[in-house]
Amino acid sequence: MGFTLGTPIGMSVPNLDQRPHDYSETDFYPRPSHADFTYIQKYGLKASSGGGRSSARETIGLSFIYLLFLILFDFAISIFTGSDDY
Repeated sequence: MGFTLGTPIGMSVPNLDQRPHDYSETDFYPRPSHADFTYIQKYGLKASSGGGRSSARETIGLSFIYLLFLILFDFAISIFTGSDDY
């Protein structure tokens, strides 16, 4: 314990519900309830793949890292407090 090889953590999330044809009509205007409008305002273009940096492809990684942080933080707290709750 206490050593690491520096191996990066990886994850794969297959997209089993791809429906690109559902968005073909929105090539010329922002999708309702999506981040398209703010993306266009900030970057000056509309990402052809959908939401670009604000898409689910970006969000799933951040959510995974946050979950991993919570697990490791809880583990660290249990070590420092001597709690058996972990």
